[in-house]
Amino acid sequence: MNTIRSIIISAMAVAALAGAQTPPAPPRTYSLKECLDLAFKQSPDLARAQSALAVSSASLAAAVGDMLPSVTASSRYSQSGGTVSDDPLVPVGDSLPTHEAVSDQYGTTLSVSQNLINLPVLAGIGRSVYGRKAAGAAYDQARATLSYDVHQAYYGLVKLQKALQVALSSVDQSEQQAKRARLMAQLGSISRSDLLKIEVQLTQSKVNLLNARTALRAGQQALSTLIGLQAGVAADTALAMPDTSRAPAALDSLRAVALEASPAYRSARNSYRSAAVGAWSSWTAKLPALTGSYSYGYANRRQYQDWDEWRWHDSWTVGLALTWNVFDGFGTEAAIRKAYAAKRTAEADLFTARQNVASQVDQAHQALTAAREQIALVGTLQQQAEEDYRLTSEKYRLGSASVLDLLTSQVTYNQAQLTATNAICDYHLAEARLRQALGQW
Repeated sequence: MNTIRSIIISAMAVAALAGAQTPPAPPRTYSLKECLDLAFKQSPDLARAQSALAVSSASLAAAVGDMLPSVTASSRYSQSGGTVSDDPLVPVGDSLPTHEAVSDQYGTTLSVSQNLINLPVLAGIGRSVYGRKAAGAAYDQARATLSYDVHQAYYGLVKLQKALQVALSSVDQSEQQAKRARLMAQLGSISRSDLLKIEVQLTQSKVNLLNARTALRAGQQALSTLIGLQAGVAADTALAMPDTSRAPAALDSLRAVALEASPAYRSARNSYRSAAVGAWSSWTAKLPALTGSYSYGYANRRQYQDWDEWRWHDSWTVGLALTWNVFDGFGTEAAIRKAYAAKRTAEADLFTARQNVASQVDQAHQALTAAREQIALVGTLQQQAEEDYRLTSEKYRLGSASVLDLLTSQVTYNQAQLTATNAICDYHLAEARLRQALGQW
């Protein structure tokens, strides 16, 4: 009985251990387009840029509204009263008869005011227009930057997944070769030194595998964070060889196009124009402003009943007002200095943005050129490594190649595959970087 119980307990323990060691479900594989769609939909940076664009649009509407007529309508009612004498010729006194007099007053007014000449308001419209354009360019820049970041994380994950595949294959091949080498060493077919080299290669392959798994987890986390997912993600490693038959555009033409299309440069340029208009606007605050107004309404002791009664008690007013800020405690002078300082800062930012765009285009063009050269070589490299591995395997089968030679050929073949994947990813990344400089996504 105790034996049966022990067997049952042992079986339950084994089952529990097997369940605890059940490997987790593999992460879902996403295409690059799916990752971009998720990032554009859930990115907080893009949401902030979109909010800034909405704020700038509202500021522009408010600035335009300052030059439109202001129309207000009001309706009022008031009641007043007091003690009066029954005899209007005699003042009120304690000994005279009095009564309480109550008077009602009704009124309705429609007023219109309009800025006729107000340079600061006009300048504010221009400043808001350029601010709106700068915010729109900043939003485009946020999308282009996010797109490149997703490309970088995605193709980085492709590299890491391929590196893990190569590491797993290297460990498997090294273990097989190590088993053969141990048997051959027992038979005296290979030296102790060759066996030790194979064992070292196996240990190094296992270390590389651990590093590849750690790097892969970091790459999965980086991509999942960008696209707003909590679970792990996987990238599609089936990459087609890109078409490099068409020559790339000349560097000078790319620079010229980038200066017109780059959202970063457009944002800096419109920010500078907005600051320049703001500096002029601060100076115009010293000039007088002319405002026109008109009001029309009704006032009487009782509410009007018909149009005739309105006409007998209506009134209108037309006026012009000229206002001039003569002295405001040096507030205007301080605002002018502040505005011109902001203009100089924006001018420096514009120069920096121009330099950054040129540098980004140069780096992207260099990376794309180098990637094209790598693409032209990796095809040949793969063919050579595959042929070398086939020949070495055949030699080993015939006994004319050592186990160490076969292992070296396998490592070279695996590394050639990884090099080809990296070259393809680098080419796509260089294209993405160039599109970012051109404000494309």
